[in-house]
Amino acid sequence: MLSRQLHARILLVALGLLLAACQAGMSTESPTSTPEIRPSATIPPTALPTETETPLPTVVPEEAQKRIAELMKTNGGCLLPCWWGVTPGKTSMETVNKTLARFVSDVSPFPDERHLEGYAITFGDPETPAREYRILFYTAGEIVEKIDTFSFDPLAHLLEQYGIPEEVWLHSGGYSMGFQPPSFSLALLYPEQGVMIYYQERSGGYLSEGGTDYVQICPNDIRNAGNPGLYLWPTGHRLSFAEILPDIYPKPELVRYEPLEDVSNMDEESFYDAFTNPESSACLKTPADIWP
Repeated sequence: MLSRQLHARILLVALGLLLAACQAGMSTESPTSTPEIRPSATIPPTALPTETETPLPTVVPEEAQKRIAELMKTNGGCLLPCWWGVTPGKTSMETVNKTLARFVSDVSPFPDERHLEGYAITFGDPETPAREYRILFYTAGEIVEKIDTFSFDPLAHLLEQYGIPEEVWLHSGGYSMGFQPPSFSLALLYPEQGVMIYYQERSGGYLSEGGTDYVQICPNDIRNAGNPGLYLWPTGHRLSFAEILPDIYPKPELVRYEPLEDVSNMDEESFYDAFTNPESSACLKTPADIWP
């Protein structure tokens, strides 16, 4: 009887010890804790470059001269009426200021009676530093609408590239004072393309033939006449010569241009042939006494 009671007590003690051990094991385990969320340093989003935010790199004078020389040779890789990457009717003055203004010496607004706004850019010739070019941009709002500039290609190359002009207009000073050679002005129009090539007050020669005095303009006169001017406007927007003249001549009422075939021995096609063929000896002739 006693042994049974002792056995029961031993069993109870064992169960008690086992239960205590289990509780102790449970109490030593750390409860699963919720991780503390700490505010992290805010990483700003990478700003996308915009026209107004991106600073333009400074172009040193030597690099600017190289860029200008390249543009004079390539026209920025575009065809007229695009000039140096500026396309009339499409390019904004903001773009001009962010591209060309980095390479030229001056960009400045100028007042003009016929236009709401205009800008002039000035740059020197990399090969002839004493020579400067002044280019005019006529604007409508923020968009460049017309450009009065120069071509750095010879006339023969321009003719080969753009074909027979639709119109050619001629002006001459007729008989000159003293021993000065007679002057001539030419305007070659491609109205649909938005291009006019022109020369103003360049020197020609005299020719007496059959009792008549002529002002004569030969290919050599054109070759020696320097850079032809360019007047450019949006393709497909036809302009007449009368509309253009006030922009290239300060007082158009003081100068008289006539259609080439009305006052000379050439028309548009024969002019093209004479001034593109390096073997041609044909010269343009206009009677001296009908001018100015």
